[in-house]
Amino acid sequence: MALTTTWFTGGHFIKSGKLALQDANNPTLHIDVKANGIGKLQIKGAKLHEPAETIEEVAIGEEWTTLDIPLADIKDARFATLTFAADFYNPSTTDWMTGEIQTWGDVVFFDNIRITDDGIDGIEQVNSTEASNSVYTLDGRRVKADPTAKGLYIFDGKKTLIK
Repeated sequence: MALTTTWFTGGHFIKSGKLALQDANNPTLHIDVKANGIGKLQIKGAKLHEPAETIEEVAIGEEWTTLDIPLADIKDARFATLTFAADFYNPSTTDWMTGEIQTWGDVVFFDNIRITDDGIDGIEQVNSTEASNSVYTLDGRRVKADPTAKGLYIFDGKKTLIK
């Protein structure tokens, strides 16, 4: 996917559709970008029906770069959106009959766009004075027997995932 302009210079943007991020503990946008003639790219985020705010402004160049952008500020909304914005000074040219780009002016290329939940939970360390064979849920409830249901548990002072 590319963001360019063929007629007008100035600020241009691409806006995502609705994103449901509320079930993620630590949603992170990963995206590969490169540009020609564009020095920086703004990534803006908005909760549904709220104005977009800049999450990060990054310098980009002619080599592919992977950006890792935390989305924690917009994850609690029912839906959120992302906007990618850049300033264009040199428009591309197109064939007026076919609409195909003849020469590239300023352009930003996007590839491998994905959002992941980086981190299963926010637990850094488990401190326990209970018997070492006790099993707990993440909210601190003790489980009487070895868990058989899928989920994340604390067993012997360590996080354990049951698949």
